Amino acid sequence: MSSVDAYFERINNEHLRQLAYALHDYIMALDPNITCTIKWRIPTYDYKKYLFYMNVSLKRNRIELGFAQGKFLLDPLNQFDNHEKLVAHVYFTDIKRLADNDLYAIFEEAIDYQKQHC
Repeated sequence: MSSVDAYFERINNEHLRQLAYALHDYIMALDPNITCTIKWRIPTYDYKKYLFYMNVSLKRNRIELGFAQGKFLLDPLNQFDNHEKLVAHVYFTDIKRLADNDLYAIFEEAIDYQKQHC
Protein backbone atom coordinates (compact mmCIF):
# COMPACT_ATOMS: atom_id res chain seq x y z
CA MET A 1 0.00 0.00 0.00
CA SER A 2 1.39 3.42 -0.95
CA SER A 3 1.68 6.24 1.57
CA VAL A 4 -1.06 8.09 -0.34
CA ASP A 5 -3.43 5.12 -0.06
CA ALA A 6 -2.57 4.81 3.62
CA TYR A 7 -3.50 8.48 4.08
CA PHE A 8 -6.90 7.91 2.47
CA GLU A 9 -7.55 4.76 4.47
CA ARG A 10 -7.05 6.70 7.72
CA ILE A 11 -9.93 9.07 6.89
CA ASN A 12 -12.59 8.22 9.50
CA ASN A 13 -15.52 9.42 7.40
CA GLU A 14 -16.64 7.05 4.62
CA HIS A 15 -18.17 9.83 2.49
CA LEU A 16 -14.99 11.93 2.63
CA ARG A 17 -12.79 8.87 2.05
CA GLN A 18 -14.68 8.04 -1.14
CA LEU A 19 -14.62 11.69 -2.21
CA ALA A 20 -10.85 11.88 -1.55
CA TYR A 21 -10.20 8.78 -3.64
CA ALA A 22 -12.41 10.12 -6.46
CA LEU A 23 -10.70 13.51 -6.42
CA HIS A 24 -7.28 11.85 -6.35
CA ASP A 25 -8.17 9.66 -9.35
CA TYR A 26 -9.57 12.70 -11.17
CA ILE A 27 -6.37 14.69 -10.62
CA MET A 28 -4.08 11.81 -11.58
CA ALA A 29 -6.03 11.31 -14.84
CA LEU A 30 -5.54 14.95 -15.89
CA ASP A 31 -1.97 14.44 -17.08
CA PRO A 32 0.40 11.45 -16.95
CA ASN A 33 3.19 13.70 -15.61
CA ILE A 34 1.36 14.56 -12.38
CA THR A 35 2.79 12.83 -9.34
CA CYS A 36 1.40 12.55 -5.84
CA THR A 37 3.32 12.20 -2.59
CA ILE A 38 2.68 12.88 1.05
CA LYS A 39 4.29 16.17 2.11
CA TRP A 40 3.39 18.13 5.19
CA ARG A 41 1.28 15.05 6.18
CA ILE A 42 -1.18 15.58 3.28
CA PRO A 43 -1.31 14.53 -0.39
CA THR A 44 0.48 16.98 -2.65
CA TYR A 45 0.41 16.89 -6.42
CA ASP A 46 3.31 18.02 -8.56
CA TYR A 47 3.74 18.84 -12.20
CA LYS A 48 7.41 19.78 -12.52
CA LYS A 49 6.91 21.44 -9.13
CA TYR A 50 4.20 21.93 -6.51
CA LEU A 51 0.75 22.15 -8.14
CA PHE A 52 -2.04 21.23 -5.67
CA TYR A 53 -2.54 19.94 -2.17
CA MET A 54 -5.51 18.08 -0.73
CA ASN A 55 -6.64 18.62 2.83
CA VAL A 56 -9.51 16.61 4.33
CA SER A 57 -11.46 18.51 6.97
CA LEU A 58 -13.52 16.15 9.10
CA LYS A 59 -14.71 19.09 11.19
CA ARG A 60 -16.13 20.91 8.15
CA ASN A 61 -17.06 17.72 6.30
CA ARG A 62 -15.29 18.78 3.11
CA ILE A 63 -12.11 18.50 1.13
CA GLU A 64 -10.02 21.53 0.37
CA LEU A 65 -7.91 21.56 -2.76
CA GLY A 66 -5.29 24.28 -2.70
CA PHE A 67 -3.96 25.50 -6.04
CA ALA A 68 -0.36 26.53 -5.40
CA GLN A 69 -0.32 29.21 -8.10
CA GLY A 70 -4.02 30.07 -7.82
CA LYS A 71 -3.43 33.81 -7.74
CA PHE A 72 -2.16 33.66 -11.31
CA LEU A 73 -5.11 31.71 -12.70
CA LEU A 74 -8.03 33.53 -14.31
CA ASP A 75 -11.00 31.85 -12.58
CA PRO A 76 -13.66 33.69 -14.64
CA LEU A 77 -16.52 31.77 -13.00
CA ASN A 78 -15.38 32.43 -9.42
CA GLN A 79 -14.70 28.85 -8.47
CA PHE A 80 -11.93 29.85 -6.05
CA ASP A 81 -12.22 30.97 -2.48
CA ASN A 82 -9.64 33.65 -1.52
CA HIS A 83 -8.45 34.11 -5.12
CA GLU A 84 -6.42 37.20 -4.18
CA LYS A 85 -3.89 35.10 -2.22
CA LEU A 86 -1.12 33.04 -3.80
CA VAL A 87 -2.81 29.74 -2.91
CA ALA A 88 -6.45 29.69 -4.00
CA HIS A 89 -8.86 27.05 -2.75
CA VAL A 90 -11.73 25.01 -4.10
CA TYR A 91 -13.89 23.06 -1.66
CA PHE A 92 -15.53 19.70 -2.33
CA THR A 93 -18.45 18.23 -0.41
CA ASP A 94 -19.97 16.11 -3.15
CA ILE A 95 -18.53 13.80 -5.79
CA LYS A 96 -20.93 15.27 -8.38
CA ARG A 97 -18.79 18.40 -8.50
CA LEU A 98 -16.12 16.44 -10.36
CA ALA A 99 -18.44 16.38 -13.41
CA ASP A 100 -18.40 20.19 -13.61
CA ASN A 101 -16.76 21.27 -16.90
CA ASP A 102 -15.92 24.68 -15.43
CA LEU A 103 -13.95 22.95 -12.69
CA TYR A 104 -12.09 20.91 -15.30
CA ALA A 105 -11.11 24.14 -17.03
CA ILE A 106 -9.45 25.41 -13.83
CA PHE A 107 -7.42 22.21 -13.50
CA GLU A 108 -6.33 22.48 -17.12
CA GLU A 109 -5.38 26.14 -16.66
CA ALA A 110 -3.31 25.28 -13.59
CA ILE A 111 -1.43 22.58 -15.49
CA ASP A 112 -0.89 24.88 -18.49
CA TYR A 113 0.47 27.55 -16.13
CA GLN A 114 2.98 25.04 -14.75
CA LYS A 115 4.00 24.00 -18.27
CA GLN A 116 4.71 27.61 -19.25
CA HIS A 117 6.40 28.79 -16.05
CA CYS A 118 8.40 25.85 -14.77
